[in-house]
Amino acid sequence: MSDLNNMSDGNGWGNAYEVHASGKHGTEPDFLWDQRPHPFIEEINFVYQLRNKRAEIIIDAGCGDGRNSLFLAQCGFSVLGIDISEKAVEIARSRAFKAGYTNLMFLL
Repeated sequence: MSDLNNMSDGNGWGNAYEVHASGKHGTEPDFLWDQRPHPFIEEINFVYQLRNKRAEIIIDAGCGDGRNSLFLAQCGFSVLGIDISEKAVEIARSRAFKAGYTNLMFLL
């Protein structure tokens, strides 16, 4: 249970992203999890396209390193990603900047 408590303040998640970004876990520093967006996020985009509607803005609460936010921005949505981990938000902002997205913002 103490591990869950450590993660809830953002420091635990920050440490996880630090280790991942350093490459010490044995793989290249990329996304902490899979690079593809969560399948549910892909379905949201599909449903909106079928209905021919667009949301004003999509809020990705608990955005982590931004994989879902980046996908939604790529699909043309305006996205606000929010996370408690400063390191995760730093990584997400860097990826958004490198991709040149202007319809995407990340906050702590």
